[in-house]
Amino acid sequence: MKYPVTLLAENEGGFSASFEDIPEAFACGETHEEALEDALDALVTAFEFYFEDEKAVPLPSKVTNDDYVTVPATSWAKVLVLNSMVEQNVKRSELARRINVKKQNIKYMLDLRHETKLSTIERAAKALGKNMEVSFA
Repeated sequence: MKYPVTLLAENEGGFSASFEDIPEAFACGETHEEALEDALDALVTAFEFYFEDEKAVPLPSKVTNDDYVTVPATSWAKVLVLNSMVEQNVKRSELARRINVKKQNIKYMLDLRHETKLSTIERAAKALGKNMEVSFA
């Protein structure tokens, strides 16, 4: 999933990067490319706060220019699981029960820095009444 980034050239040099959709995410870089790289890390870090607070992650607005970051597919799948949990008021313990795993497994599954098997995320999606589809673009 692509999130549009606002990049601004700073007077003292370098670039700042911010997200209209996720105002908590902010980054800087010496170059345009570095600012975009750092922006992705800032975005994922901001997502972690939503996960911690068990709040839905705001979806991205439409990309209208060349300044955007692409959220890794596994991270995006986890965002969609979290958003479905919030929408349906399903707690981690309930999701664990639905897919027959320990609550600790859900903690790891919802950790954006933890490698999670796609099949595990798919099981969680199904338990939330969702179908996961994968495509290449």
